[in-house]
Amino acid sequence: MSSVSIRSRVLASYKELLRAQQVTFAGDLPQLRASRVHTRNEYIKNKDVADAAQLEQMIKVAQQAATIIRKNIVQGVKSSESEKFQIRIHEDTEINSNDTIFKHKREKMAKEGAAAPGCCGSQGQPPQRA
Repeated sequence: MSSVSIRSRVLASYKELLRAQQVTFAGDLPQLRASRVHTRNEYIKNKDVADAAQLEQMIKVAQQAATIIRKNIVQGVKSSESEKFQIRIHEDTEINSNDTIFKHKREKMAKEGAAAPGCCGSQGQPPQRA
């Protein structure tokens, strides 16, 4: 892969991180500044890396970080009227339930012939009393 191509991909990953931060931390200037400074410092720290494989790995990590920042981080803002927090969710925020995780675990255990887990990993069995 040419150095121009890698350079453009590094720059694109940097911009992708900054855009993800802008979306996630909109309205929170201190956090937005801190995240931008951290990102910039990391890219400057690694500016002399020349190994293509290492650069590819760093680009992959940056893209994964941008995805996590954009989809999985939400901000809580304390309401001025009460002690409650309001979560700022945007259109890219992933909203999932744990049902799919539990369903997958039950299906896997059923295939293995094990009892489906109950609360706290109790294997679905009521506690034994002495």
